[in-house]
Amino acid sequence: MRPVSEPWASEKGVIVISMGSFLLTVLAGCSTMTVEGLVVDGSGEALSDVTVKASGTACSAVTSAQGVFSLPCDPGSLTLTIAHSNHFTHTAEVSALERRSYSLPKTMLIKKPEEDGLYVLKNDGYVGLDSGRLKRAMTSSGPAKARTYCLDRETSAPNTIPAGTARFVDHNADSWRLFRLDAQGCAYRDARDENGRWNVEYRDRPQLDREDVDDGMAILEGSLPKGEYFVADWGGFFVADPAEADSYSGRWLRVDG
Repeated sequence: MRPVSEPWASEKGVIVISMGSFLLTVLAGCSTMTVEGLVVDGSGEALSDVTVKASGTACSAVTSAQGVFSLPCDPGSLTLTIAHSNHFTHTAEVSALERRSYSLPKTMLIKKPEEDGLYVLKNDGYVGLDSGRLKRAMTSSGPAKARTYCLDRETSAPNTIPAGTARFVDHNADSWRLFRLDAQGCAYRDARDENGRWNVEYRDRPQLDREDVDDGMAILEGSLPKGEYFVADWGGFFVADPAEADSYSGRWLRVDG
């Protein structure tokens, strides 16, 4: 029979020390690390029922009515996904290597647009874009012809965003293309030579990275320097505006420094 004063280990790693009628139970490795934080919406209001999960682990938590969460995990370098059904998911990298509490900066989730269309990130939310037009002008000299597609400032409303990284949300929007306008406000110039071939003389198409985030919804992101741009409706070429001859529909974007 084993003396009661000697320690012994069970198969599950629980150490029990018996000393007379006193039992001390120590659970090996049971202490945890916690990551705490606050989640709000674009207006600064607390968001409840937001799921916070450490990728690749079983660690998860849900925010309270006050938008607060406390996520218990084993220490390590964690990638947190912070998700709500009506908002865009946010990810955060956390280096939590010690068994203690860590506090995250306040996390803001931006609400997804409900209506179909094209939106741009401005301030703390996605907003729709006012319409604009390109006007086509043609010149000719004998068999040679030239065409320009330039901003019609009189019938267009500017949509202003800050320079830097621009983010668009395409929610089942009609096809579109982004062009940078030249010094004369033109999105496209071409000319037909004596052999009847059309040659592009000006076209600047900024590159946007696309990420599909939901059914019919995608985020497009790219760096846009200060200047003017035109988001053209696209159908293999500029889409004619039926309300105005030689006009083509889209949105005028002004990027300020």
